[in-house]
Amino acid sequence: FLVVLIGILIAFQLNKCSDDRTKAELIENHLLQITSECEENRKKLRLSMNRIQTQLANCDSLLEETSRRESPEKVRNFATALLDMRNVDLARNAYKVLVESGDIRYLSDYEVKRNIISMYDSFEKVTQINQSNQNNQNLYDNHFYPYIKSNFDLINWSKLRIRSKAEEEAYYSREFANTISTYRFLLLAKERIYKAQKEEIDAYLGNLTPRE
Repeated sequence: FLVVLIGILIAFQLNKCSDDRTKAELIENHLLQITSECEENRKKLRLSMNRIQTQLANCDSLLEETSRRESPEKVRNFATALLDMRNVDLARNAYKVLVESGDIRYLSDYEVKRNIISMYDSFEKVTQINQSNQNNQNLYDNHFYPYIKSNFDLINWSKLRIRSKAEEEAYYSREFANTISTYRFLLLAKERIYKAQKEEIDAYLGNLTPRE
């Protein structure tokens, strides 16, 4: 009886150890995938922030040229450079697999689990600012692009063809300058959110000490 009992206990313990090892390997793989995804997202945010800095510089140069009222060519060139209105799309696949598979219950390190959940929840701020910019797409669709299309020479790049004083004034109008200033404000808001998100990812990757 004792031999049978000991054999059962040993078998149970071996099975438990094997199960724990399998879970630990599963969680380790999930954490590696999340780390890789975070590094990818950090790169996306960094590139997007660099692009925003370029666009802010274009806005500043454009506003300066409209106030100088000396070069419609420069106004046209800086304005067309602002046609790039891309948003960053953060990857969430690794986190979705961790949560939707139910494997997150095997992550026994509460601090790591809390940091992962908090970081991915914060991605919603990026989604919201992107949606906000999309909701303000009318700034582009109804004001910025139509104004350029209607008033600027987008064909003769080597030398503008301006046929009247009124055509030239369109490059320096207050309406156009106000549109650019509004667009600059939206860029600053987006940059602020992207920067905060990158800092959160930096903190997670910097403090990550994955265990079981």
